[in-house]
Amino acid sequence: LLLSVWLPAAREAAGEGRLYLAQVVLGYLCAVMAAGPPPEPCAPLLLFHLLARCGRAGEAARLMQLQVLPDSPRLARAALELGQPGDTLAQAGLDMLWRAGEHAAAVRWMLRRGMVGEAMALCSRCGLGPESVGGEEFFDAAMQSVRAMPDAQRTRRASIMFSLYKFLREWDPSVVAGGNPSANGGGGGGGGGKGPRRGSAVRLRLAERVQSEKALFHDRHVGFVLALFGGGDPSAMAAVVTPRGGLESV
Repeated sequence: LLLSVWLPAAREAAGEGRLYLAQVVLGYLCAVMAAGPPPEPCAPLLLFHLLARCGRAGEAARLMQLQVLPDSPRLARAALELGQPGDTLAQAGLDMLWRAGEHAAAVRWMLRRGMVGEAMALCSRCGLGPESVGGEEFFDAAMQSVRAMPDAQRTRRASIMFSLYKFLREWDPSVVAGGNPSANGGGGGGGGGKGPRRGSAVRLRLAERVQSEKALFHDRHVGFVLALFGGGDPSAMAAVVTPRGGLESV
């Protein structure tokens, strides 16, 4: 039925015809799920695309959240391709990806969209480890966010890197200054000291990248940010961190 009728109809349908076809597919899904056996794997994806092309992405998101559209990594990724951070469609896609066990993929989507703080908060409570999403990936996302900020927010840029540092001290301590290169498996270490060597190499890489983009930060904070990732004098950290653990404004 899907291959012989619905897919050809979906290619030809427009406007009200497309919406009618979406209602037919939804009726099929509800009937099949009530009867017990799983629906055709492509049927939920077809319904999603029909609704999206009808301008009803919000309805598609609601069906995903209610699990009328069964959980599927493929469907979740389709929603994330269309969704934007903070909207209901993206949240539905993230939730479905999480229920489907694609935890690292969900975190990486958040990092690519600049949701660094949200990704750090999620990882802090979900049980993932750096072998799933490494500290360097968080660093890349944080630097992307920093580059997108106006120069008037240079102190905020340094604060983002400081928040990242504090997160990585727990998440992947091998890649930050003062971290244990062997902690958490050394970020994929192993025998023969590979973990410590890997951590040192990553710290050097991150420090070099901060140095190459030091113009992003206020002069007072350059040494501080370098020190976070092992590329500067550790005393630079104490010079700008307040007693409450925040960052002095400039």
